[in-house]
Amino acid sequence: FIRYYLNQGFTRIILIDDRSSPPLSYQFANSSSVFIIRTDLTLYAQQHLFIREYLNSPLLHDCAWIAQVDVDEFVATRRHPRRTVAQEVALLEARTGANAILIPWIFFSYSSNKQVKYIPHDILWRWNHSKHHYSSVHKTRDRYDVIEHKYLFKPSECYDFNIHSVSCTPPIVESTRGARASSSYAFRRFSEAKLQRAILVIHHYRFTSENNIRSKCSADSVNAYSKLSHEKCVEEMTRSNYREIYDDTMIQKP
Repeated sequence: FIRYYLNQGFTRIILIDDRSSPPLSYQFANSSSVFIIRTDLTLYAQQHLFIREYLNSPLLHDCAWIAQVDVDEFVATRRHPRRTVAQEVALLEARTGANAILIPWIFFSYSSNKQVKYIPHDILWRWNHSKHHYSSVHKTRDRYDVIEHKYLFKPSECYDFNIHSVSCTPPIVESTRGARASSSYAFRRFSEAKLQRAILVIHHYRFTSENNIRSKCSADSVNAYSKLSHEKCVEEMTRSNYREIYDDTMIQKP
């Protein structure tokens, strides 16, 4: 995660470690580039508030752009895969004057017989986003009609930060066509054709292994997965691990 984002032109990374065991460590931690902030908050709502407050941290005051992502979310260039995220953001800003960029998820899936050492190079199968994936469980629901997104945003022009949203002074730009969008914009019918033309997307590596699913489904996991029984959660998450399209875009990157 850290290596990837530094290679993509990000200059400062703040990792919020919520009770990792053992605690996260990194050779560049607490340097000028990488900071690890530890918290023992156990409620999802508490974590949302903690992150919201941290987006106002002095560590971020001089940042031109911020991406608020989970460690399983990798912002990636798609239309021009050899460009970095920082290069595409600079080009979008120059062309549109954007203060915020809306970026859609695409869902990746692990292979049970492959050991994962570096996620972007080892998890290379994903959903076919031109297909329905029906489910009665909210976390594994069909994303054919609409799919979630996150923001890259200028802290100087934005406020009211949240996990999946931020309020910003226009212009706001969506990252598939690089066109201006409203604050209520949603990525609807985000098909494979739209995905291939997109300037920026977020590779969402929700699950990296069967053990990772079991961990996310555990009673002390701080997420919505634990609202299901452990057995039902594991069953549903495993079923939603669709391996439909081989996608090695990340291997092409700098």
